[in-house]
Amino acid sequence: MFYCFAAISMGMENQSQLQNVSLEQSLNEKQANQSEMILLEMQARNPLRGCTGSCSKSNGTGATVNICPCNFQEHFDQENSDLWLKSDWENIDPVYLNAWLPDPDHIKVADGNLQLILDNEPCIDDVSLCHGQNFASGQYYTACNDFQYGNLSARIMAGKGNGVITSMYLFEDGGVAGVQDEIDIEIFGKYPTAPGRWEMQTNYFRQGDMGDCWEPYGIPEPCHVGVIPLSFDPTESYHDYAISWIGEGETCTDIKWYVDDKLRRHVWLDKNGYIHSNIFDEIGNIIESSNIYKGSLPNAGSRIILGLWAAQNWDLAGVFNYVSPITAKFDWMAFSQPACASDQIGVFRNGPWYLDSNGNRVWDPESGDIAFWFGTSGDIPISGDWDGDGKDEIGVFRNGPWYLDYNGNMAWDPGSADVSFWFGTTGDQPVTGDWNGDGKDEIGVFRNGPWYLDYNGNRVWDPESGDIAFWFGTSGDMPVSGDWNGDGKDEIGVFRNGPWYLDYNGNRVWDPESDDVSFWFGTSGDMPVAGNWNSDGKDEIGVFRNGPWYLDYNGNRVWEPSSGDISCWFGTSGDRPVSGRWS
Repeated sequence: MFYCFAAISMGMENQSQLQNVSLEQSLNEKQANQSEMILLEMQARNPLRGCTGSCSKSNGTGATVNICPCNFQEHFDQENSDLWLKSDWENIDPVYLNAWLPDPDHIKVADGNLQLILDNEPCIDDVSLCHGQNFASGQYYTACNDFQYGNLSARIMAGKGNGVITSMYLFEDGGVAGVQDEIDIEIFGKYPTAPGRWEMQTNYFRQGDMGDCWEPYGIPEPCHVGVIPLSFDPTESYHDYAISWIGEGETCTDIKWYVDDKLRRHVWLDKNGYIHSNIFDEIGNIIESSNIYKGSLPNAGSRIILGLWAAQNWDLAGVFNYVSPITAKFDWMAFSQPACASDQIGVFRNGPWYLDSNGNRVWDPESGDIAFWFGTSGDIPISGDWDGDGKDEIGVFRNGPWYLDYNGNMAWDPGSADVSFWFGTTGDQPVTGDWNGDGKDEIGVFRNGPWYLDYNGNRVWDPESGDIAFWFGTSGDMPVSGDWNGDGKDEIGVFRNGPWYLDYNGNRVWDPESDDVSFWFGTSGDMPVAGNWNSDGKDEIGVFRNGPWYLDYNGNRVWEPSSGDISCWFGTSGDRPVSGRWS
């Protein structure tokens, strides 16, 4: 049985006193073992499917073309012209009062953030400089134009004023307003609509269509619009905003909007082709539910656009009244496209690591597989995307101390960004995952039932700042984590010598009546593994049995090799399994 309670004493009184525990001679000895071969008997019947490595796809002529990065994290420490472009175009939409200019007066990367500035200064003397508009602003957009499905998030402080809108949205490349696919976050800078109430708007368009719903009193409204109430002033402090765009191929099934990690709107397509929309308050209660209508959701590859607008004839935004320059700030932005690449496997052998970097589940270093030394006997291996670059890096846990290869060069060099810290204690089992949906993996520990997750990602146990403690499992269980439901965040679970218990709905409580799942896969002595084996945007499970691997490739949590599940041999007795996106 599983229990959950509100607060658990962490027992980490030494967590602020990092022990000066080096990786000892183990890192100096890696040369002697670098070329050691793993004796393998591979039975990889099925080649790896899906997009791996540097993603590409056919352009219809038989050639391949590069598409968008599977994942990226932008901290706006400096301008990145490889990723971003600056808008320089006129605006013929009668709703908007500004043009977009690419000059430093309207787009700045400074003080660790992106600043978009709206003013009238270049338009006063010569309105032609502003393409005939009375105001000018900045707009940033990705050079890449084929982002399709994934999780888009940013930390934003919106521009202030009635009629001012700060935006983050996906817009179909080449799309023309009225026929485009589009998914929007639009944060109103207006003053409160009631004491303690501000607002933002969410939109989606499918080939320009807004969709017609019917309210209970028979008044039609566009289904694509959803206004979300906010209990804070979005122009006074930074807050996190996110879009989770879920689908496969030509079918988008879900769009979810989050504010400060809380689901605030969910639009989904049911199996009969009908679209539903719910809007939630900050504690998860439904406050608006649109009646269903038949249609489809946006599915076209898109650019990511960050903008600041001045509006007229938009009642929800308020009446624009310019007084002085207005600035919107973006602290960071991230995008992860989980369906673009598959996870690979590897093993840790008390210091040496062997990673199947090319993903064919055969040890062949001449074809790109990697061997190196990081850690020592008794360490527990871990992997995660520490820096948000879309690839997984490695690390070790040593009964309290952690050592993370933050820069990803597979060598311990703390002078070059690698990090060590203390989180947990002797006997804990380490876990990693993207708990908060920021595109980077955080850490945590499992203590024979209790879990302690570093939710805010600062590698310090501080529950008063958002870190989470709860109970899930019991003594002897082995912890697992993965994105079971495809929402862009990792959930947790336990493996109990054959049975698995997965917290599918992500509430960190065992409640099978609310979608949590239990099943049997493996046997006593197996070690659990999880990864996105099939590029579907969700993590599947598997087990490692002292050399053999058994991967639930088709994701139905049943071992059925006749339906695509995979067995292979990689490693030997005593190895510890690892998985990640190595390339």
